[in-house]
Amino acid sequence: MSVFTIPSDTIQLPSAPSQKIEYTPNFGIRKLFVIIVVIGIISALAVAALMYQHGDTQKSGIVLMTAGGIGLLTMIISAIGKARSSTHG
Repeated sequence: MSVFTIPSDTIQLPSAPSQKIEYTPNFGIRKLFVIIVVIGIISALAVAALMYQHGDTQKSGIVLMTAGGIGLLTMIISAIGKARSSTHG
């Protein structure tokens, strides 16, 4: 028997514990929704800044308030979704 041979009954193969992979389909959709809304709000703020620079203060104020309202609504929806998903898990 050579030094480099190992009897087959003593070989212990590493066995990883079976892990249950949880898939949450709402996570990706919610994150995508928030990213799209954030990009839209940043664009609206840029448009409002340009309107304000050109002297159209009334419309720029309306755009700013609308963007702020949409941002606040998005934060509330995201917080409710996170709270709801954490209670189910």
